[in-house]
Amino acid sequence: MKIAFLYEYDASSPATQSARPFSIWRELKRRFEVASYFPIPNISRQFLAPKKLWHYAMGRQHHLEREWLSLKEYAWRVGPFLARTRPDIVFSPSQLIATYLKTSAKIIYCNDAPFGAMTNYYPSFSNLSDEYIKQGYFQEHLSHRNAALIVYPSAWARDCAIRLHAADGDKCLEQAFGGNLPYDDPSWLEVKDAINRRAGRKEIVLLLISSDWERKGGPFARAVIEELGRKGVSARLKVIGVGPQRIPGVEVVGQVDKWNDAGAEKFKTAMYDSDFIILPSLAEAYGMALWEGAAHGLPMIGRATGGIGSIIKDQESGLLFPSDAEPSFVANWIEEARGTNRYLDLSERSFAEYRQRGNWKAFVDRVFVL
Repeated sequence: MKIAFLYEYDASSPATQSARPFSIWRELKRRFEVASYFPIPNISRQFLAPKKLWHYAMGRQHHLEREWLSLKEYAWRVGPFLARTRPDIVFSPSQLIATYLKTSAKIIYCNDAPFGAMTNYYPSFSNLSDEYIKQGYFQEHLSHRNAALIVYPSAWARDCAIRLHAADGDKCLEQAFGGNLPYDDPSWLEVKDAINRRAGRKEIVLLLISSDWERKGGPFARAVIEELGRKGVSARLKVIGVGPQRIPGVEVVGQVDKWNDAGAEKFKTAMYDSDFIILPSLAEAYGMALWEGAAHGLPMIGRATGGIGSIIKDQESGLLFPSDAEPSFVANWIEEARGTNRYLDLSERSFAEYRQRGNWKAFVDRVFVL
């Protein structure tokens, strides 16, 4: 089977879209003949830039990726490539390329959430121009109609596509995305060894992977640490990525390029030095960082918003807490879970969930093989 892999950005770079396109592309190349075309040039947006500035001056956000001319340019550029390579399947880790694509091959794309689900949910999708909202809904309609299969990683995203965009439920598949690891999956023996090394430690370490301190719920995670401290429990929040400096109880590792040897070792060390991975996001389309923690046997803690509810199995692989929960609720659960033999069960189940469904091999098995 030959697969044409299409993407508007550079899928060969792990820095693109949190490494999701790279990880899928890498897994597909391991198992199929893949003809790749990325990044797909697009000069149309240069001519449309004044429109974005005009909307900004009017106090609205207006993005250009769903402009008719831009979407048509993708189809125009990809057409000769598909005619030359003659794939059986056309795949894109984006909904944009499929919009006006003309091909006899089966079109599959994946997306963490449809346009309507993101509107007024993420800051970058809030206060949008009326024109952009119309473009977004129309573009989703066209890509849904054109594709043979649309893959969403969560029930929330799939349900939003059906409810908000009248998507064909038979075309919409819920299949978990995977953690993006720069090395081979850890074994349970390796994970259990790390747990045993931490067994005598009194301090509890929560790990937060943060690209946006506020949206990812950094202040809430810090409040959990403070609650644990008030209970007499030594605790620390370790942050990979963006976070405030010089705050008691918060250790900011900073940005880590885990795709080079030194960064990979730093990333793995941070994982194995932690007890839980936490993602108390205010808004989260999915939350692949949770799977990265699960791959290292960390029980997962997350707020029940967006796609997180399809990752964490509450009280089995971790804690899925309500959106209105107080930090004390999470702190009490952590203290109880870490202080008993239950912690090993949570770790083992979290690791098993990653191995069963939270990896890209499982994604390819479900989407391209079955």
